[in-house]
Amino acid sequence: MMKGFISSVVFIFFLFTISKGLAQCQDSSDATLKETTAWLVTKINTYGGRALPPTTYRASADSSILTIYELGLNENFEIKDTINVCQFNLKDLDLTKMSVRYLNKNKTRFGIKLESKKQKAISYSKTLFVYSSAYEILINCTQEMDLPLRFIKAIRHGYCLSGGNIEVKEKF
Repeated sequence: MMKGFISSVVFIFFLFTISKGLAQCQDSSDATLKETTAWLVTKINTYGGRALPPTTYRASADSSILTIYELGLNENFEIKDTINVCQFNLKDLDLTKMSVRYLNKNKTRFGIKLESKKQKAISYSKTLFVYSSAYEILINCTQEMDLPLRFIKAIRHGYCLSGGNIEVKEKF
């Protein structure tokens, strides 16, 4: 009888642990990490950059590590120099500090601010010689108005696939 009780308790604990782990990173996407980072890189390279002063991004991914070079442009929109370098592992992001803001009234440009856990440096400004634990990616979403929500979903999905752990804390 005692053996059956202990087995039941262990089984319930096992189910609870598995369900808690699955609930922490569930989403509706079945994209792989490679597909997710490739999508992020494509959107950053296609739509990313500042309007003034004009810049563009060149992003790449190696597994769960994203690298973004922010490149300054001259008056002819030719690349002149690297302004910022941002490199981070998706699992090192602090999703509780991720924020999105629209940059204009038409909501055709948005910025998504990413911040690392434990103030780990993820960005370096070559013009200011400053390291930072946060970086804002600026994106033009004129052609894909739902891009801000999809971008957040992709970052969250990549975070989970790369081993990040989302702790669900209920408020009373």
